[in-house]
Amino acid sequence: MQQSELFPVPNPCIGVCQSNAKGYCMGCLRSRTERQKWNDFMPAEKMRVIELCDLRKEKLEAVLALKKERDTMIAQGIEPPPLPVKPKSQPKPVSDEQDEAGGGSLDLF
Repeated sequence: MQQSELFPVPNPCIGVCQSNAKGYCMGCLRSRTERQKWNDFMPAEKMRVIELCDLRKEKLEAVLALKKERDTMIAQGIEPPPLPVKPKSQPKPVSDEQDEAGGGSLDLF
């Protein structure tokens, strides 16, 4: 028996409950499927969702920091470098079913 099976996994909802254009919650960063199926997931699946949300948060923070840096460069009259190419690898989805938001994807935008 794993530790995640002994203790309930807390719901990552923070009460914002608004979706972006790709269907990710702007508060907890879960996909539509992850939100809808939360109560049906096993503890290990819930932990995977939380890991994905943490990765999505890191990506979002990095994107926002890059945008801020580019905006500062533009305001100073400096030509910013080209944007990085989107990575091709994506983490494994939590479930086999994919919704419009992409299930376990990190692609928030």
